[in-house]
This record gives sequence, structure tokens and C-alpha cells, in this order.
Amino acid sequence: VTVQTNGRLLSRPENLEKLSAMPRKDAEFVIAIHGPDAATHDLITRRQHSFDQTLAALDGVLALGYPVCAKVVLSKYNIAVLPETLDLLETHGVEEAIVAYPHAEEFPVDLMHEIMPDYGAVRKAVQEAVQHARHLRVFWETIPFCVLPDTETRSRSIDLSLLENDLRSGGTFIEMTMQGDTIDWKQSRREIKTHFHSCQECLLQKICEGAWAEYAEVHGESGIQPVSDMAVVEALVDGL
Repeated sequence: VTVQTNGRLLSRPENLEKLSAMPRKDAEFVIAIHGPDAATHDLITRRQHSFDQTLAALDGVLALGYPVCAKVVLSKYNIAVLPETLDLLETHGVEEAIVAYPHAEEFPVDLMHEIMPDYGAVRKAVQEAVQHARHLRVFWETIPFCVLPDTETRSRSIDLSLLENDLRSGGTFIEMTMQGDTIDWKQSRREIKTHFHSCQECLLQKICEGAWAEYAEVHGESGIQPVSDMAVVEALVDGL
């Protein structure tokens, strides 16, 4: 079982005590953290002291011996401090992290403008971040291949892992919502993504899911760089 959480309730000792009774092999945790300090994290969560609570949960779950992966959702509020956020995670003993591009269906366009960085800023942030992740394994989620700057970062794309799963097993991923509904995420994610006109020139188009549809509403094709180098394609395919 994978539990994705902000971890705040797990900062309470009584909840960690209950968790300690569960076999370690039965669960892993993905804990969201939004910045390297309370000023950034609490601004995004809009909950005072949430940074301290999340860090306490992170340390507590790790101390119990459960696998923990941190998750950072990029936004205009935290993209400039991504390297410092990854440094913080390493300091706390986290070994894996996911950095994801934000997804917000049915949000007002002006609000998405306020939150969503363009892909040019994302590419720069990724380049800076990988230099800080000395021991941390960082995976990239819902960021198009053409935005990731090199073979190493593309090889750690979760989109690539999903593609590999499709090719090898044809299986799917069923997600349960808070309302108890189940979603075929393999199918659903493709329905809410889009390609751009310039993607027609990209050698990776057929294996790339594209961008979230709302990105086009906010930024158009900004930051999209079609891949024309066959060596890039060969390196990516070799990784499958």
C-alpha cells in the first residue's frame, strides 16, 4: 500500500505509535513537502506550522523504518528554492524524491497564471536541482521529455516508467479518490493532456503524453522544444 499524505497527522506521537504496529513491508509513504522552510511551505499550504508538522512526520516515519519518498509539486512560489528543498530532504535522510508539475482542473485561468511556472523556468530549475541531489534519487513527474534537459533526467521520468509498464504488461493503475470512486488513471491522464502544433516536429511525440491541458491555456507553447536529435531518442529507448 502506498500512502500519499501531507503527514501532518503523523506528527502526533499517538498516531506514530499506531503506525509502528503495522508490518514495514506492507506500506510505503509519499510525503508532500513544498519548500525548504516554513515561510515557503506554509505559504503554499495556508496552514501555519504545517512545515514543522510535515518534517516531524517525515522524521518519525523514517525512524520507524518505513520506505519514504518525498514529493515536491512545483509552483511559482517554490521553484526558485527547489535546490534548497532537495538539500533539506537529504539532510533528513530521505533517499528518493518526486518533483512534479502542478495539475489543476477547472481552476480559474488567472489563478493558474499565479501558480504555474512555464517550462523554460522548469528546465532551468531541473538543471540547477540535479547538481544539488548528490545522494538523493530524484524522479520527474508530468514534465514533458523535451523540457527535461538531458538523458539522465529523462531516464528518471515517471512518464517513462508508465510507458515501460504499458509496453511490458499492458496493465493499468487504479486510483481511489477521497469520495471512494475508482479511476483508471492510465486512461484518464491521457484525456486531460495535450500536444502542441510544434510537437509534430518532435521525434518523441509518439511516446510522449504531452502537457496538462491547462498549461496550454496559461502558457501556450512557451518552453516547448521539439526533439530533433536521434541520439536523444536512442538513449531514451535504450532505457526501456
